[in-house]
Amino acid sequence: TVTPFLLSGLAYCARCGNRMIGVSRRQRWTTKDGEAHSAAYRYYQCESRTNQSACGYNTQRASELEARVRALLGEDAPAARRVRRAGNVDSYVLDLMAEVDRIEGRMRRTKRQLEELVADTAHGHISLERMRLLGGELASEQQAQEAEAAAARSKLTAHESESERHRHLDELRGRLSSEWESLAFAELQGGLREVVDRIEIDGPECRLYLRP
Repeated sequence: TVTPFLLSGLAYCARCGNRMIGVSRRQRWTTKDGEAHSAAYRYYQCESRTNQSACGYNTQRASELEARVRALLGEDAPAARRVRRAGNVDSYVLDLMAEVDRIEGRMRRTKRQLEELVADTAHGHISLERMRLLGGELASEQQAQEAEAAAARSKLTAHESESERHRHLDELRGRLSSEWESLAFAELQGGLREVVDRIEIDGPECRLYLRP
């Protein structure tokens, strides 16, 4: 029976960059007393070593590597995401919200100016021709402000969606760690592929990268 490897497609050799492939070995021996024994060994090995002899002996027992990955997932800060936003995320959101408020404030002032222009024209304080000239300038300014506000709101919405996705991935990461042994293989592997970008192995060293 062929048993699939949990980390297939996620594990990479940190030395050469190629994948780590799952390898199974079965060993049989007989003791001095004539008693037959057998044992199965499963491990991840750099495919360069297997197929090209281009890399050193980089191998890890499957059970040990999988336990290490579980431990990393359970840590508060297991690894950097492959792509990280520069700077403080909370400051970025606050800046966006402040930008939207500033633009909306300018839009309210422009609207009041248009209303005052119409009122001045109705009371005969300015000519109709003058109102058309000034009104056209204010209307163009208002359109530009609306476009600027829409762009800022779009950035804020996109960030909120990204933050929600990260919250989902963080919750899934915690569930995988806590329920590792009780999850069905397909569910556990599918969850790992959703959360983990790649795992880099260099002998006993293991670095885990989350999806951005």
